Amino acid sequence: MKHQAHISAQAWQLHRRQAQHWHGQHKQGRPEREPGVLDVYSFMFHRVIVISTTFVYDKG
Repeated sequence: MKHQAHISAQAWQLHRRQAQHWHGQHKQGRPEREPGVLDVYSFMFHRVIVISTTFVYDKG
């Protein structure tokens, strides 16, 4: 259980870094996107990671 949480946390941090990088790159010349949208996407991504890792570990 601890191992699984560690993996999802790593994937989550990587995703956050990528999302921030993307957001920073596309910010110039574009209207500011409301933070709520990015938060929703991040939350959904986190849920998918947790569910998929749980599924893999349950099978394994």
